[in-house]
Amino acid sequence: MMFLTSLSLLVITIFTGCKSLSDIPKISVYPCEVPVADKLFSICCKTENIYTSSVFFFQNTTDNIIAKIDHPCYVTTGRGLISWNCQTSGHIRTFRINSTRNTSHSTGLWGCEYYGGRSSFNLTENKIVTRNSGNHFAKLHDNTTLTWMIRLRDYKIYMPDGQLLNTSELNHSIESNITTVSVTLFNISEKANGTYICVSDQNKMRDAITLVVVEPPLRPSILALTTEFSGHIMTLNLTCQTNSLSAGPPYYVPQFNISWLYSTTAGYKVIPDGHFLIIKDFDCNLKYSRPVFCALKESPGDWTPSAFTYPHKQCVSRPNVVTQQDSKTDKSAQTAGYVIAGISSSIFLCILGYYIYFKIYRQGRYHGQSTCYILRSCCCDKCDVLLECCEEITESCHESCQDKCCTRCKKDSDDDEPIDLEINGRVRRTRRTTEDDLQNILNLYNVQDTPTVTLQQQRRVTFSADNQGTVTNNVDILSGATGTNEIILNESIPTNSASGVNQPALVIELETCLKHLGKLVSTTENQVQVRRSHIIEDMLNIYTDTNVVRSRLHVKLIGEGGSDWGGVSRDVFTTFWNAASSAFFQGDSVHVPYLPLVNMENENKFLLLGRILTHSTAILGFLPIQISTSVLMVMVYNTTEIEEHALVEDFLLYLDTKDRKLVKEAIDDFSTLSENQVRDLQELFIRYEMGSMLRPDSFRSQLLKIARNELCVKPRALCEKMRQGIPEDHFDRFWCRLTIDHIDLLHARLKPSADKILNCLKPAIPFGDLTRRRRRVYEFFQEFIEKLVDEDLQLLLQLITGQSCVPKRTIQVEFSELGGVQRRPVFHTCSYMVELPDTYTNYKDFEQEMNNIMHSNVLQFDMA
Repeated sequence: MMFLTSLSLLVITIFTGCKSLSDIPKISVYPCEVPVADKLFSICCKTENIYTSSVFFFQNTTDNIIAKIDHPCYVTTGRGLISWNCQTSGHIRTFRINSTRNTSHSTGLWGCEYYGGRSSFNLTENKIVTRNSGNHFAKLHDNTTLTWMIRLRDYKIYMPDGQLLNTSELNHSIESNITTVSVTLFNISEKANGTYICVSDQNKMRDAITLVVVEPPLRPSILALTTEFSGHIMTLNLTCQTNSLSAGPPYYVPQFNISWLYSTTAGYKVIPDGHFLIIKDFDCNLKYSRPVFCALKESPGDWTPSAFTYPHKQCVSRPNVVTQQDSKTDKSAQTAGYVIAGISSSIFLCILGYYIYFKIYRQGRYHGQSTCYILRSCCCDKCDVLLECCEEITESCHESCQDKCCTRCKKDSDDDEPIDLEINGRVRRTRRTTEDDLQNILNLYNVQDTPTVTLQQQRRVTFSADNQGTVTNNVDILSGATGTNEIILNESIPTNSASGVNQPALVIELETCLKHLGKLVSTTENQVQVRRSHIIEDMLNIYTDTNVVRSRLHVKLIGEGGSDWGGVSRDVFTTFWNAASSAFFQGDSVHVPYLPLVNMENENKFLLLGRILTHSTAILGFLPIQISTSVLMVMVYNTTEIEEHALVEDFLLYLDTKDRKLVKEAIDDFSTLSENQVRDLQELFIRYEMGSMLRPDSFRSQLLKIARNELCVKPRALCEKMRQGIPEDHFDRFWCRLTIDHIDLLHARLKPSADKILNCLKPAIPFGDLTRRRRRVYEFFQEFIEKLVDEDLQLLLQLITGQSCVPKRTIQVEFSELGGVQRRPVFHTCSYMVELPDTYTNYKDFEQEMNNIMHSNVLQFDMA
């Protein structure tokens, strides 16, 4: 065995996982280094759990934007910058901009912001130094001494927060002589970290020392970056990673030493390469191997406990290779092995079945503790299996079993429980969702990508990961083609569906957040009564009670006989939002809050609308109304600075079909417009209070002003009212996590299509077992769906399911023998089922009667 020399690592790896979903988005800004007067100034912005939102850097005021960085690392606006770079590590993103000015000329307020918040700091002259003496390391609770070289006895020591050391409560002592001044800090804590500045020579000399309070890092982990196979021979590339626990200012970059411990006589090559260890010519036919150890130390500090791994455990994915000369022998041996294995498996299964029957079933019926013991011994190490076992525990089972097994496993992952998807008409009882189930959910969101991540993986796909898993994009303007420091907006930059966003993982995150929102609504039910003809009035009255959002509704529709097992509630929410969209909103394909001046006394009703919006979203599991993306961003983040692409797309959807076509043609190529079209466009702009003369060079900027005014400025007060109606726990668990990507998916979820509905249809018995008459009617129903337009598809879905979007479960088709004047389809909204009479002999009659029922105004619920 040999011990390798250590290597300084200039990067720190931060472990991430799905549990970051429960974290609140954060943003912080700080100087990238200690501000030194004669050096160029750099500013860094770090975001956590903020994925695709644009980040804005500002100076002095929030309106003075000096840089805008779009996902993943596109600077679309900027002034006075030399370069910038972006780094991504899991759920943490760090943006850096380097200005053209010296630090001494960069005093004032600096900050960065995104839709949901901002962070800022004030760079003052007393924070700018003339010399940076580097880092000083000390262990927690130790005494440590900081020493400065000075020429005069006139000096002052400033703490990291700008306070004079002499006036602070920090336990310290000061010693000085002609050339030095020393400050000893006693029993230091984590709060003592930061940059201390010694000011001397009448404020001309300002020397900085940064104190870092060092703590041992976490135990490292060894990860296999790559594995390559040539037959049964493997080449393996390992790396050693950990997480720093030391306390330092944001610009402190930890340095690690790494040591590998391995065998030099193991029969394969081991090549150390810094923080990598490359293993070559490893024979995967070996059943055992000698361990490889690694340890890390943050310099200076203590070594972590060693982590280890066995090279042969990386051979699990190796291919089975059979040489040609032994293929016949191997095939015969393989066949014999299969026969022996089959016989052995049969015997084992018989014995196991006999044992389970007598031990679990027979004895468990009379001795609940025996059943619990077997469940505890068989399932507690596998929570997926355990949760299904827990469903089968009878009432005779002893409480200790549930406490020690089921409760424990459920508690372990309550903060980040994966989605329990409803597939094929049933609720999955296990905690994992298969790839097929996930693809069914993706289809509802019009996402056709093949799922490439599991529910426990992070939602973003990296771009060009370095050896520490960090994504880095560096751009140097000075070396670019433009040859200027002014950054020009590039219209071709993709921002709506940004490159690198893993759409399936984004759907998983959205579904998980929707589930977390649903958990805030208890299973208890409030008994309420609603008149369909006065649905807006009755619903607003119900939601004057702030506690109504804490439980579900059991709705009684006055004058109708249906009982609410879920379907009536869904229908009431859908009907309410259909009515409210015309009473309180305006817009063609998207809805924007609106009240005419004569009805401004109804402004407080939007608080109730916000309460209904979050409650119906929690119960239904989707956004029940297609509110404009820009409006939702205004409501959630209280901002009118919406990304340009979102404003333009929203405004096009806000316009009617005729105006939308005209504006879109102008966006595509203004020079192709005819005189009549330019005149119509000018009239459109005047209608939206933009009276200036239309010109090709100013058209886009004028369009953006109109869009921002109509979608953000005018409805802002109403959006704020809706925000006030959303409870804080609802806001924190769901609404504050929305990005434009999420809202796009929520809107896509609302758009039904014939293919989506047909994929949900399933006859009560297999299609091949249906009679000829019923097969014919089922095909009539399929053809009818294929010919429906979007509005009629929504109406049909509301009849069958109570909601206007495609459900996550099967729509079951059964058949009746109703004929004559009694012939009619029957819809069971609670069970997602439709009954079709099998007495139709031609498609024309079927289509006519279905259309008559769908467009009837006398539909009511009844008992079935």
